[in-house]
Formats: sequence, C-alpha cells, structure tokens
Amino acid sequence: MADSVLSDNSVRGFLGETKLVVAEYVFIDGIGTTRSKTRIIQGKLIPGQEARGLIFSIDIWNADGYVTGQSETGKNEIILIPRALFNDPFNESINGIKYCLVMCDVMNIDGTPHSTNSRAELFRVLAQVGEQKIKDEDPWFGIEQEYVIYDAATLLPYKWQPTTYSSKQGPFYCGVGGNVAFGREIAMEHMNKCIAAGVAICGINSEVAPSQWKFQIGICNPISVADYLWMSRYILARVSESYGAYVSYDPKPLGAEWNSSSVHINFSTTGMRAEGGLAVIKATIEKLAGRHKEHMAVYGTGNERRITGIHDTCDLDKFIYGECDRGSSVRIPVNVLAEGRGYFEDRRPAANADPYLVVAKMLETVIL
Repeated sequence: MADSVLSDNSVRGFLGETKLVVAEYVFIDGIGTTRSKTRIIQGKLIPGQEARGLIFSIDIWNADGYVTGQSETGKNEIILIPRALFNDPFNESINGIKYCLVMCDVMNIDGTPHSTNSRAELFRVLAQVGEQKIKDEDPWFGIEQEYVIYDAATLLPYKWQPTTYSSKQGPFYCGVGGNVAFGREIAMEHMNKCIAAGVAICGINSEVAPSQWKFQIGICNPISVADYLWMSRYILARVSESYGAYVSYDPKPLGAEWNSSSVHINFSTTGMRAEGGLAVIKATIEKLAGRHKEHMAVYGTGNERRITGIHDTCDLDKFIYGECDRGSSVRIPVNVLAEGRGYFEDRRPAANADPYLVVAKMLETVIL
C-alpha cells in the first residue's frame, strides 16, 4: 500500500491500439455504501518505452468529502487512490476505448488513510502479522453475502404478491417459479457481470425469505476477498438500477417473522487443510470464543435485531460452536467432519459488515 498520495502511477498498463481509457473510480463513503465517478484518460507515450505503445496511468483523483460524510479536517476534499483494477461489465471495450472499474482507497489530503478507510486497517494488521507468517499460514477466505431486493418506486420488497405477506418461510429457499422466486433476473445478471468484471464469484441462490438472495465470493487471499466483495456490492447496486430496484444489507430487513441477512465467513489455514486439521479447527474456534465481543464490535450494525436465537442464529451474547448446526455462532460443516480437515464458517457477521474489518479481525485473532 502506497505511503503517500503523491504517487502518479497508482495503476498502469499498456494499451496497444487503445487510445482512451474510461475509468470508473469506485470508493466507499462515510456511511458504508459504494459511490463512483467517471474519468476519461488519454493514452500517452513514455520516453524510452515507445516500442511498447501507448501507456495509461490511472492516477489519484479527488471527491467532495462533505457530501459523502467524510469531511473531517475543515477541508472537504478527499483523495481517491486506485488500488484494484477490474473490467467494466457495463460497457464493451471497442473502437479504441477501454472501460474499467477501479477500487479506490479514500485518503485525507495529507496522505494519511481516512478514518473510514477500512482497507488501510486490513493492511495494518497484515503488516503486524508479517509476510512470512501469512505465507506459512496461507489463510483462505470465502464470503457468503445475503441481501434483499426492494422496488425503488414503492419501497416495498421486490415483486411480492398479495399472498406473499401471509406466507410462511420454506418455499422461497432455492425456490423455482414466479410464485416464490422474486428477483432472479437481478441475481443472475449480477452474477454474470461479476464474472465479466473478473470478480471471483462462485455461486448464487435464493434465500429463506422472499426477495432475499445470496452470492458467494472465494476462495481468495485476505486482500482480494474483501476487494471482490466490495466491488460485487457496487456491481449489484448498478444492476439493480436498471430494474428500478435497490438492495438492502440491513440485517433484519423484513421484520421479526422473516429470516435475517448475514455475511458468512468461511476460513481456513494451512494447518486446518492438512491431515488432522479438524483438531486445528477446533482449537481455532476456541480462540474465537475468547474474543467474541471484540469480533461482534466489527461484525456490522443492527446485529442485536438479527442474532436472537431464532431463524438460524444464536443468541447475541453467547458463543456456541456447532457441528452441522446452522443455528450456532460458528459451524463446522458436515463435509469437513467427514474428511477430518478443511474450514469453519463464522455465521455471526451481519449482511452490512465491512469485509476489510471482518477479515482483519479474523487474522488478528487466529494468526497474530
């Protein structure tokens, strides 16, 4: 991670015949949602590199921190530093124009990470753990993101029918048919656009509540999994726009009678994946139990409405480890028990949890 905003070559690449780059700068605002702004970049020749063709440099930019809830220093400007480059699945790169999405860090004007820059916190923890220890432990992450789709005009759950309001849970989970599957067109388009963007999406399904869906990211390293999840949230917001809809990550969006929304974390290390890894998994879960409150502090807002001991959750103030139990805090899946090694699933984070902070806390507890 760069130490200063003064770098002029944050993300570079050669263009060949391409003359223009249309870069969509994606960043996280002060309330935990994604925003973006578009910049058109001219290709240029670099002295001594003429034979390689035009080069583009996606440099630092700025934004209005006052309206994004990020004005802190008496000056309302924030700095955007490009960090991760993706294909733009909303625009086809043709006729000498290349479109891309760029995940950015938000910095203060003095070059320090903004207080809302949780990516910087992940890098701080990674530095504290150390490169060699990360290499030895080789932590793998998979994230399962749940969300609910709403109609932007009516503010009601997407495509609910009159009979839906009196329905019981059950038929909607992995359901098929217009009477139970509301929003498949959005979920499928989101999946395909994530694939086109280069996001490591690995599955989707409709969830327990109507208009509720889930997508999975992984298996990835700590940095990539969080970058991918944030970019996939951005892509989902853009897809929803075209259907006159929006997405909620509220942990209890549909009231007490319906299932909540979470972001489950699947995690493993070298020792967990090795022969006899089940013992390592159980020892690691004991570490998590000892820091339950610390984890819950960064596991999203509104969890007190979600983790109530019903609808596949545990009590908020309790830590319960379970085997094949989706009502536990942390679960060991059936396939892991059968093989005696693998991973565990942390079911505690709310759907609105920040993956940078969740991943950082997991590394801090398990490895550091």
